Amino acid sequence: KTTGAPARWEAGAATFYTLKAAGGSLVQGDGSQWQWLQSDLAALKGRRQVFVFLDRYPFPGEDGFSSRPEAELLRRRLAESKERLGATVWTFSPGAASGTAWEDGVRYQRLGAAAPPAAPHFALVTLSGNKATYTGLKL
Repeated sequence: KTTGAPARWEAGAATFYTLKAAGGSLVQGDGSQWQWLQSDLAALKGRRQVFVFLDRYPFPGEDGFSSRPEAELLRRRLAESKERLGATVWTFSPGAASGTAWEDGVRYQRLGAAAPPAAPHFALVTLSGNKATYTGLKL
């Protein structure tokens, strides 16, 4: 699952976020999610991994954000968090095809949506101490 109500939880040295980018925006209808995320990222301490699950790819485009400036600001905030914490920062979002983009040390992982009867694709992230590993799975 890459979407859901905005939420945050921790496991070990990792912090996880789920964000709702309905209509290609984190601020559409209510800017409180965006304000909360920025404040929370700025307050993080001692995190070695940060995982962000979005229902839109954080780049402008058909299955991405509708606002280029908002997408760029989100990616900038993630890169700043990576730099300040010395953390691994990954995002996961659905897409027409699977793929990975790296920008300023942040990993942007697209999970390809499978059309029936194909099996869905999943990302298995394993945390061990301060290390995170990723495996792509197709069921």
